[in-house]
Amino acid sequence: MESGVDPMGVLPAEASIDWQQLDKAKFLWLGTVASSAFTALLHPVSLVKTRLQAQQSGVYRNSAHAVRKILQAEGPKGLYRGLGTVLLGTVPAEIVYVGLLEITKSGTRQTAEQGGWSDEAAAGLADSCGGLVAGVATQGVTVPVEVVSQRLMVQGAHSSAFSNRYQGSALDITRAIIRQEGLRGLYRGYGLSVLADAPSSMVWWLAYGATQRALWRALGYGSGRRGEPSPQELMGVQAAAGTFAGAIAGVVTTPLDVIKTRLQVLDQSSGKQPTIASTFRSLLQQDGAKGLFRGVFPYSAYMALSTGAIIVGYEYIKRTCVKSDLPDRVSRIDDSEPSQIEEDSRIDISPKAGTSKHSR
Repeated sequence: MESGVDPMGVLPAEASIDWQQLDKAKFLWLGTVASSAFTALLHPVSLVKTRLQAQQSGVYRNSAHAVRKILQAEGPKGLYRGLGTVLLGTVPAEIVYVGLLEITKSGTRQTAEQGGWSDEAAAGLADSCGGLVAGVATQGVTVPVEVVSQRLMVQGAHSSAFSNRYQGSALDITRAIIRQEGLRGLYRGYGLSVLADAPSSMVWWLAYGATQRALWRALGYGSGRRGEPSPQELMGVQAAAGTFAGAIAGVVTTPLDVIKTRLQVLDQSSGKQPTIASTFRSLLQQDGAKGLFRGVFPYSAYMALSTGAIIVGYEYIKRTCVKSDLPDRVSRIDDSEPSQIEEDSRIDISPKAGTSKHSR
């Protein structure tokens, strides 16, 4: 695995660090801490989105109105209902997601290139498969956390706007759900979560990889024409690519997220557990087709802001967790050595080269 430029001749070396280059324990630990911090920071956005999507009486007109009413009735702490439960699920979810993401990306890219795929096609396939596999696997951890935390989010001064029969602490809600619905009650919306979040993860990583490469190509990096980018340029490009990918994924998957949220939070008056079909019909009866895009602004904004911020921290942590004992450790290439850059850019870039030396 050589340092230098990405096999595609587009990504700078510091933006294309492979899973095999990382100190994995350090990487997973720092990643979990960073993810928890970003989750706490953006929790109010998630809470507002949940209340907008789950309300049945129209108590909140839009995002700004919801924030004002929550602050007036519940104070600032009202915007952080359910945060503790969300953070509790962050650790296992982060380990599962990041581990499977990087392992799948690395293995898929190597297999694709050995099979004769072009570098760009192999990179796109690796990003898509990594996001899809990680997204599917993580649902086993995140869905029970969402079911409980979202019921906590809709408690408070305006709880009558939600058909939520489970009240109390996270432990009280968990016990009540298991007692009345069994363990499967904690997995309400699991199938829909897989259908919504897994493709969202796949689309996000594909869009992020493609956008990042397009930006580096536009800036002239990674092809021998320029040296390595400055830390500010590196973070700027990755933040822009992550934010754009998050906004796209958020808008596209809002309808599925609305149905999933209502399925996990609301209860039918008959006492029966709601289904995807009954939730969909109820939503159309209340608001028509536009109801499928309830909360589209806070949801897409949450996706854009959270993924844009998280990816900057994620990529920075990857750079700081490169193994110190690698003989060819990723390092900055001096702008005064263009000949070495050009030489590196010609190494093993054809499909016949066998295994890839980098994944994005």
